[in-house]
Amino acid sequence: MKTVFRSRRQRRGLAGLLAVALATTGLLQFSSPPSQAGVAGPSLGAFLVTYGRRSATEVETAWASRGLVEITRTSRGNYTLTASQITGAGNAQVTVLGPGAPLPLCNVTSTSVSSAGTKVKVRCWSAVTGKTADAGFSLFYNTGRFTLAGNHYAVLSTNKTNRSHTPTNQFRAAPSAAPLTVTRLARGAYKVTFPNENFPSNGAIMFVSAIGSSPRYCNLAGWLPDGSDVIARVDCYTRSGARSDSLFSLVATEGSLTGDTGPGGGLSVWRDYGAFTSTPATFGPNDYHWNGNGGSDSSRNEYQPGRSTVVGDNVVTGPAIVFAMVSSYGFNFVWPEDPAHESTANRCAPGLVSTDLGTGDATFEVQCYTPSGYPVDASYTLGAVLISAVL
Repeated sequence: MKTVFRSRRQRRGLAGLLAVALATTGLLQFSSPPSQAGVAGPSLGAFLVTYGRRSATEVETAWASRGLVEITRTSRGNYTLTASQITGAGNAQVTVLGPGAPLPLCNVTSTSVSSAGTKVKVRCWSAVTGKTADAGFSLFYNTGRFTLAGNHYAVLSTNKTNRSHTPTNQFRAAPSAAPLTVTRLARGAYKVTFPNENFPSNGAIMFVSAIGSSPRYCNLAGWLPDGSDVIARVDCYTRSGARSDSLFSLVATEGSLTGDTGPGGGLSVWRDYGAFTSTPATFGPNDYHWNGNGGSDSSRNEYQPGRSTVVGDNVVTGPAIVFAMVSSYGFNFVWPEDPAHESTANRCAPGLVSTDLGTGDATFEVQCYTPSGYPVDASYTLGAVLISAVL
C-alpha cells in the first residue's frame, strides 16, 4: 500500500510525504520528496508522528517536511525516530494517547542533531508500576521554522534545579528578541519569561512536555502579562502526582503548532472545562482560540466524567491526515512567582479523531484523569495539524 501526503504549507517550502512501508520490526520508512519540492534549506523542517495507540508497532499518522523518517521500536517502551534530512536543532513535544486509567507516561529522553539527520528517542512507562511499557504517543518536532511566523516561541529547559537559566535551544518569533529565561521557584515549579512580549488578551496557546529518562509529566498553570513581559508557569510531577523537578519543552503560538498564522489546516484552542456543558458551545471572540480556516469551533462535555470533544469547524477541505496534541492546564494559578499556586496534577490525552468531508468538521476526543486514573473534568490546550492526503 502506498500513501502520498501533500502539505498545504508548500508556500513555505514544506515538501510532501512519501511512500509508506511498515515492516514487522516496527520500522516505518518514508521515501524522499521530489526534487522540485523547494525546501529552503536543511535547517527548515518538521515531522510529526502518531504511534502505537492500538499496538506497539502501529503507525496511525506520520508526516515529514522532507526526506526520510524511520520509526523503530527498540525494546519495550523505547522508540527511536530518525529524520535523515532534517538537521536543524529544534523543539520536541510528545503527548501520550488515550484512553487509559491511569494514563501511561511518555517522554522524549534525548534529541541529537548531526549531518546524518535528527534522532529523537522516546520512552514510555506504566503509571502503575513505573516500569517501561509500550504506549501510544504523538510526537511533534519543529526546527527554526518558528522564526517565520509572528509571535511563535519554543524553549527547551537545560537545567532543572538552578534558580534561573537561559536555555540555548530556543526559537523566537523575532530572532533579535531577547532570549526566554526559565526560573525555578520551588521543587517542580518553574516560571518562563517572554521578554518584551505582549500576547493579545485572547491570544497564545501553550503546550508543554516533560523531558528526561524518568517517568515525569508537566502541566501548564497559566500565563499572564508582567509589565512589558509575558510569564508562564509550568509544574512538573512524578507518575503519582507529587511535584518533582524535570526538564521540559514548551511551545507558545498564536497560530498553529507549526507556526503558521495564516489560512491553513490547523486548530489551536484553550478549553476551560467550567465554561462548557453537554450542549455544544462555540468558542467566543475573547477565548484563546485559532482556526486556520476561520471556522467557529465548538466544544461540549460528553456524557461521562472526564470526556469532552472539540469540533474544528471547516478545517477539513478533503482527505487529510490529522495530528493532535494536548497539554493539561491547571486552574489554581494566581501568580507564577508563588510556588503555593500550582497547576492541578490532572492528565489529559487525545483520543480518536473523526472527520466529516461533507461539513468540513473534525471532531477531537479528549479524556482527562487524576494521577491515580479516575476520570475528572479538566481544562486543557489542544493543537491540531491537518495535512491534505493524495492517494
